[in-house]
Amino acid sequence: SKVYKCTPREGVIETRQFQIIAIRFEAKTARKYTEKLICILNYSKSHSLELNLVGNGSAPSIKCEGDGVLFFKPTCVGASTKRTMRIENTARVPIVFDWNISGKNANLISAEPHAGLLRGKESVNVTFTFSPLKQKKYTIRLPCMIRAAGGNSLPTRESVAADKVWVNIN
Repeated sequence: SKVYKCTPREGVIETRQFQIIAIRFEAKTARKYTEKLICILNYSKSHSLELNLVGNGSAPSIKCEGDGVLFFKPTCVGASTKRTMRIENTARVPIVFDWNISGKNANLISAEPHAGLLRGKESVNVTFTFSPLKQKKYTIRLPCMIRAAGGNSLPTRESVAADKVWVNIN
């Protein structure tokens, strides 16, 4: 099939020997996949085994603490302030995340860790450092780009909605 691959596909098993057969599951979309695998022994359909294969595809996704909105207290020009936000991998598949801080905002705000790997249901605290360059109210949107780790079978990149860092300077 297109989502299950069996290796080896055929072969001969000598008397009193065995053969390990590997079945690889690679989901194309986030859904449940079921299929029957029929293993025919000695080229005889009367000597066949039927295996039910079940796999669940999962799409990468994250959840940000506070609905992804982060407020900084008023900060003096030339000084910096830090805030922490917890992000959680809500999927079962491991993901790679990367905060996409554009060039114009790179001098204003940074994230630590900037990028990393989160296993299924794992979370991490991200510390944002804000250093204003002039006195004004800042509203900055910082998308977090995510992709499934170690495979191209799921969406490779997506921007997480509602990830904003709100910065207020008086």
